[in-house]
Amino acid sequence: MRLLVTGLSGLDKKKPLEALTKRLKKKGYDITLFNVGDMMYKEDPNIAPGRILDLPLTHLRQLRRTVFRDILNCKSEHIILNSHATFRWRTGLFSAFDFDEIERFSADVNISLVEDVDQTFLRLQKNKKPEVHDYSMKDLFVWREEELLATQLLAQIPSKRGEYLIVPLPDAERNIETLITKPDLKRAYISFPITNVLDRPD
Repeated sequence: MRLLVTGLSGLDKKKPLEALTKRLKKKGYDITLFNVGDMMYKEDPNIAPGRILDLPLTHLRQLRRTVFRDILNCKSEHIILNSHATFRWRTGLFSAFDFDEIERFSADVNISLVEDVDQTFLRLQKNKKPEVHDYSMKDLFVWREEELLATQLLAQIPSKRGEYLIVPLPDAERNIETLITKPDLKRAYISFPITNVLDRPD
């Protein structure tokens, strides 16, 4: 199974994905996690931490295409591609992928990880370094919507039509593990209509 996992900067989504990958490997699963941002920094050691998005877009694109070669050549049975769908930076909004690369990766499931924006905002403020762009709450709300929409569009690439899911960050490990280990498990969206509780203050 191939999974594309996206989400805002500041989600710290790499931690649950690394923990999941490590656990599944111990269980005998042939699985590889690719953290695209880390791979791009490793490809060009001259980039100062936190400054990769200040590169000219042509250089950024070339770096990404270079690391994608390794991703596309991976033969693991299960692959998790951890990336962004979009970026908001000083230069504005821009894509974090090339269409042909995502088409060739051919994800079975495209996942947007989300959490309450105030949590992301507080984490970014707490860990903010002087060189990091200063996002406002509004910036993060807008970026989250853009990230969700872009990932949903990626799932509709005609050659694959992969599934699209929105997963809360606290449930990421459990839900993604279930997708990989029990792909045929039936799913249900369980909800309780709010109209049913209007006359029930309790």
